[in-house]
Amino acid sequence: MKSFSSAKRAKSSECETAAASAKKVKAEPKISELTADNTEAGNKKTRQQAIQKQVKQKRSKSATAFTVENKRTDPTRIKQFNQQQNNADSTEAGNKRTRLAMQKQVKQKRSKSAAAFTTEKKHTDPTRIKQFNQQQNNGSLSADSTEAGNKRTRQQAIQKQVKQKRSKSAAAFTTEKKRTDPTRIKQFNQQKNSGHANWRELKERKKSLKQMRKQKKFAVIDTISQAKKLYEISKNNKLPKKQREEIGSRLYNLLKGHLKAIVYKHDMTRITQLLMKVSPENTRHAIWSELKPELLKMMTSKYAAHTVISILEFGGTSVRKEVAGLLKGHVLELLKNKVASMVIDKIYKTYSVPEDRDWMRKELSGFKDDKTVSKFLEIIEGQGCFCPESPESKLLQSLVECVKQEEESSATVSTKVTLQMLIEKDLALNALVQSVLSDYLMKCNSTDRKELISTLQPTLERILDAGLDTFNAVMLLIQYVWFGSSKERKWVTKQLHSKMPGIGLQNYSYLLVMIVLECMDDTVLLKKTLVKDVLKDVREFVDSNYGWKIIMHILAPRSPRHFSSSYLSLLKMGDSIAVKKKSDEVRHAELLEPFINPLLEDINTDLSYWISDGRRTVLCYEAICVSKGTELEKALKNIVHFVCKEKPGVLVDRGPEFSSQLEWLLKQLIKSDKQRLQENEITFSGFFLSAVAQEDIKSWVEGRAGIVIFLKLIDTEIPSVRRSVKKLFTPDIKAAIDNTTAGDTLRNKLKQI
Repeated sequence: MKSFSSAKRAKSSECETAAASAKKVKAEPKISELTADNTEAGNKKTRQQAIQKQVKQKRSKSATAFTVENKRTDPTRIKQFNQQQNNADSTEAGNKRTRLAMQKQVKQKRSKSAAAFTTEKKHTDPTRIKQFNQQQNNGSLSADSTEAGNKRTRQQAIQKQVKQKRSKSAAAFTTEKKRTDPTRIKQFNQQKNSGHANWRELKERKKSLKQMRKQKKFAVIDTISQAKKLYEISKNNKLPKKQREEIGSRLYNLLKGHLKAIVYKHDMTRITQLLMKVSPENTRHAIWSELKPELLKMMTSKYAAHTVISILEFGGTSVRKEVAGLLKGHVLELLKNKVASMVIDKIYKTYSVPEDRDWMRKELSGFKDDKTVSKFLEIIEGQGCFCPESPESKLLQSLVECVKQEEESSATVSTKVTLQMLIEKDLALNALVQSVLSDYLMKCNSTDRKELISTLQPTLERILDAGLDTFNAVMLLIQYVWFGSSKERKWVTKQLHSKMPGIGLQNYSYLLVMIVLECMDDTVLLKKTLVKDVLKDVREFVDSNYGWKIIMHILAPRSPRHFSSSYLSLLKMGDSIAVKKKSDEVRHAELLEPFINPLLEDINTDLSYWISDGRRTVLCYEAICVSKGTELEKALKNIVHFVCKEKPGVLVDRGPEFSSQLEWLLKQLIKSDKQRLQENEITFSGFFLSAVAQEDIKSWVEGRAGIVIFLKLIDTEIPSVRRSVKKLFTPDIKAAIDNTTAGDTLRNKLKQI
């Protein structure tokens, strides 16, 4: 077999040699022609050598190309190669090509295996990951990956995926461990492997474990369960009072001795609150005596703090006094706590008396009672050696004043530091802090006041957003307006404008609106903001107890008929503090100018609305009093037309249309005619007497209301009015006058005209 293959190779080599020689013979004529042409151009020998070199290179390239092409296209060669490849003994003949083909197939197979393994290991269990890691450590995977691609890149990708799988497995195991204990996991796995699980036993086991954990944390779990049942019963408000008190006593007997522990629990603190509400008085005092040592700690607890408020609400005066005594010396410390500060705010606003508020402010501000000095003076006076005119007593008095001034200055410094700390902790909404801040603004010097006011704007903005529901908050803003510059006052005005009409209809906050109207020099801004807001919702302001005062302040500022002495004293205090460039009269006239005409138009349009209530009628009268010229004439004629033409029955005493508010309005208008006459203005009496009919007069004087109206007309002492009244009263009308004291008075005055 070997001899046959060798003979065949020899024959193929001879064929190749003969073909090459034939090609050489054909190419030789070209060389002779080339040398013959170049003989005359230069050195013949040199050129021939160069030409021969080129020919050799060309022949070698042609031979190589022919050999390669022959190998690819010769059918005999192809057939021979296929036979050698199929033959088992052709390994030595085609060793190189066979190895290359096999290596290519191995590489493809390994690359597919590596890709399949990478995809598969994402969905495999930890055992497969462990096996893969072992192969990686042994080097088998690294050897394969070297041939497939970049070894380092593949190893990093594999390690990253393995780490992710391990982290997910660890997280899942941690979550499961939190939910159950190891015993439960083992039991569940055994039942799962056995092919079935008894879910009823699992639930019972879970319930028993939960109870065991509760018993470990809290020893009185059975008592609490009974207390919760009683709590659900006693929550019913329809139960009789005695039955609820009995349930409260039973609850206390169950929880007696454990209140200090359960009051901090989120579900049990409601039971203690209900105990304070429904229990009899002796039980409440017993509860308080048990919880008394825990008061300060309870105030800082999120849940127990509600129990403290219930103790204050239902404990009575004696319990509140004891609570106030326990808080002495701890107010500032408790204010630093978020929960306790809310309790302190509730105590200060609702449950404290003036004495308690006083010492709480002093404790926070640093002012101390000068009891030592006062006792010393009492001792001297008691011994009779204290003479006010003696030089010793004067020296002593000056010494006492120096001590007081020193104490006040040191207290002011400590107050400043404390307030800065409390404002940084966002406690400006606390009523106690607001009160101390207001006191400090009144007592500190101008430099400290200016420094504080420049930093108060963010704090005051939070107070305004929360709502001005306390006098302390309003007083703080009023002082900000008094002591602030025009820039600060404009800021307050714009803030109020954004919150109108709500802020003008609330208790206390209406005072701030009135103070701004009183102190603001920029009346143009006031017209565009506050005055415009009031006109926009004028009826809403009229019907409000507090909005009514704002309208009255625009119509009749500082009128003692409509404002209390405390408010007038507050305005006087502002006059001594606030810096104002315009006089009160000029400011009043500028604010009244855009306000009065729209208000009178509303009155003329719907007079029946404005005389249907006492407050509305008073505003109607004040609006007419401040009006002038044609607007005044139009308003008076409208009232006369309403009384004499539209509804003359409003002055018929005990009639269905009788209006006491309109009677009051007519009397006041008639009374003010004398002043209008002095100001050269038209009078209401003249319009009224010229439009009234005698039939209406006859029906009016039959009752008290009509008689009083005509008596007021006579009392004006205006001659033309008195003569007109006498002409209207004919004998028939005089005979119809009611036989009462008022009627007799009217008859006598008619005789005197």
